[in-house]
Amino acid sequence: MHTAKTTSIALALATATSLGHSADNWSARNQAMGGAGVASSNYDAASTVNPALLTEFGDSDDIALVIPSLGVEVSDKNGVIDSLDTVSDQFDTLDTQINAGQIPAATITKDAIISELSGISGKPVYANLGGRIGVAIPGKTFAFAIDLRTDVEGGAIGVYDPDDEELINQAIITGDSALLDDIGSSGLVMAASVSELALAMATEFTPGKQRLSIGVTPKYQRVDTILYLQRANNFDSGDIDTDDFRNDDGNFNMDIGAAWWITEKLNLGLAVQNLISADYDTVVVEGFQTTYQIKPLATAGVAWNGPLFTYTFDADLNTRNTFKELDDSQFLRAGFEFNAADWAALRAGYRHDLKDTRENVFTLGVGFSPFTVFHFDLTGSIGNNDTYGAALELKFML
Repeated sequence: MHTAKTTSIALALATATSLGHSADNWSARNQAMGGAGVASSNYDAASTVNPALLTEFGDSDDIALVIPSLGVEVSDKNGVIDSLDTVSDQFDTLDTQINAGQIPAATITKDAIISELSGISGKPVYANLGGRIGVAIPGKTFAFAIDLRTDVEGGAIGVYDPDDEELINQAIITGDSALLDDIGSSGLVMAASVSELALAMATEFTPGKQRLSIGVTPKYQRVDTILYLQRANNFDSGDIDTDDFRNDDGNFNMDIGAAWWITEKLNLGLAVQNLISADYDTVVVEGFQTTYQIKPLATAGVAWNGPLFTYTFDADLNTRNTFKELDDSQFLRAGFEFNAADWAALRAGYRHDLKDTRENVFTLGVGFSPFTVFHFDLTGSIGNNDTYGAALELKFML
């Protein structure tokens, strides 16, 4: 007989490369514009994408208070987590039926289990969650922002072992429910939460008639990883976040950025996030351990800012890494904003993954800012395979 644990892990890892990943620091305005912001972010969101943009502000801007910015993106076309929980409950029913000698009922339950598992096998679910609170004070000579932010990214996948049908049949025929302990089908969950306390700083230079800003963001990162691998008969989504499957560590890191205003309307941006590479190991589950990777990510952007319209485009210059077993992503992002007298704004955008790991999404958002003091921004996004997202931001800009 095959060793179910070994087969389960091998199958899960073989298909885990299709999980989506790569978290964003959520700004509802930026997300509405396809996630672009390296050249177009307002100073209140500069610390999350390009600290150099802290020097770009209006005559009446003195301080911005974000309370808070929240976002989520989820893709779960097949209801993987719910199905795995259902299968676990069905196995409990099957165990009872086998022990009671209820062969017809056990056969019906077996068919339901096989149908559920085969229906979700190899079909991933992923989720990104983000949140931020912060304060930003712009300036030309010296500008700064302090942020507390968290990004959570994770994925899950169900793996069906075809040998399980014969194993269950043997358990039913022999009346030995202990055979169910050798089930090879499994559920795999891998997730990471990156929390940052960041201090962004920037200054502006004026070579000739142009403007050049340089910014830096030293930050402390705490990284919590989760590795949950469980056979289908014991899968319980309520256990995923328990200490047995969680590991945490932390380190200092740094972002840098530059912004160059070629004209008053046209500017270029360049940002590098996470200058210091770091690896964070998960716990060991069933003899398996993986590593969450933080590596430098360079992104270039261009923006044109007119009195009514803003157009922006960002391109990742290298790939984004997460768990070492998962495929990388590399994004192109584009968007525009129509700003009506600074009191209301309409935004739209598009995000494309050059590596075809994440779904391509369309974004749409609105912003309201009565008296240009209180700002309310709302964004929605939609992509292939039932990928949906939303972002909400509340802030005061005085």
